[in-house]
Amino acid sequence: MTASDGCGRDELYDIVWSEPMMHAAKRFGVSGSYRARVCTMLNVPRPPQGYWAKLAVDKAPLPPSLPEAQPGDQLTWSRQMQWPTVQASASRPRTPALPTAKRRMRIPAGTIHGMISGARHHFENGQPVDKHSHLKPHKRLLVHKNASASGLEKALGFANDLFNAFEAKGHRVAMAPPDEEFWGLSADDREAVGQLKERWSAKRLWSPQRPTVVYIGSVAIGLAIVEMSENIAVRYIGGEYIPERDYVPPEAGEIRDSFISIKDIPSGRLRLIAYSPYHSVFWTNQWPEIGSTSLASKIPGLIRAVEDMATELVTRIEEARLRAEIAHKKLLADMEARGRAEDKKRIEQSETDSAAQLEKVIEHWNRAMSIRRFFDAVEAQLAGLPESDAQAARQRLENGRALLHGQDPIEALLTWRTPCEIYTPCFDRMEDG
Repeated sequence: MTASDGCGRDELYDIVWSEPMMHAAKRFGVSGSYRARVCTMLNVPRPPQGYWAKLAVDKAPLPPSLPEAQPGDQLTWSRQMQWPTVQASASRPRTPALPTAKRRMRIPAGTIHGMISGARHHFENGQPVDKHSHLKPHKRLLVHKNASASGLEKALGFANDLFNAFEAKGHRVAMAPPDEEFWGLSADDREAVGQLKERWSAKRLWSPQRPTVVYIGSVAIGLAIVEMSENIAVRYIGGEYIPERDYVPPEAGEIRDSFISIKDIPSGRLRLIAYSPYHSVFWTNQWPEIGSTSLASKIPGLIRAVEDMATELVTRIEEARLRAEIAHKKLLADMEARGRAEDKKRIEQSETDSAAQLEKVIEHWNRAMSIRRFFDAVEAQLAGLPESDAQAARQRLENGRALLHGQDPIEALLTWRTPCEIYTPCFDRMEDG
């Protein structure tokens, strides 16, 4: 694969620190700004402004080391590849190490997390919905967040603060890699989780193409932020539903058609859902806003809870793996037992069929030999007959013998199929005792 087709992190690192940006960009057949985005995508540090001028006078600083790929980091870039190669989390996530000062990062105030940057535009310019419904963006590769137009600002603000707080403790928040077999949660927006939805509701929350996850060490935890809905009385008037509490009665003499019903309406209160994205373990925790206490004020405690969840999730994943391993071994043993039983049955049937075929070969041969002995006896008596009678009898004898053509004993034996020719055993008979 040439540089113009794509490259890996190591190759890209060597290129960008060996020649100026424009030269490296030409090597890829892209613009300098696009090449910079590829570096960001693969987490490859690139020379700062003025580096090459300083290098020319031996005043440039030493290049920083290529950071070690973390779970979820993209390892390669290619124009042709449908999915990039990524540094997947370990197949057996390990118990996260205790947080250390070395792992902490300083996140400047006002920093917009990469998962949040640009998300507002896609949520605000999605599918048409009424103002009391959750937004449905057209784009599917977005942060997992469900909110109404009025709750969008609060939800994005909380998500940004939460993600930055995770990153500050050394926990990476990202969209799940495309080749990780993670499942995404179908969030429930109702405050009273578990109750039946309204009978005629066709509402379905938007969900992203890939889950939003935070990596606690090598453990991925799915995150979803949902603006909860409250089941309240609403009044249909002027082509839309409004909460009954916001209804203003018409003035005297004004006629206004309306009716009241009960619906699920976004409440402005948020719920954080943390869940296992691993197929082997179904597990969720959730923290709803209650009353006037915001989730933003609980972020430190939420992070500690997710860290604890990651530690226990490792145990559950390992337990699920052991159960799956035991179940798989049992399945293999059952399949082998059924296979041996079927094998034995077919062996016995092949022996029966072979014996029956051999008996028919012998039976046909005995009949042929009986006819031959008859003709030999006739030929012996021809010598005593008059020539006129003997000639007619001899012609009949030749016709009869022609019926025995091909009835050679060796040839007859070769037409017989042995039991192993009828069926080849799959298992060693000695193993079956």
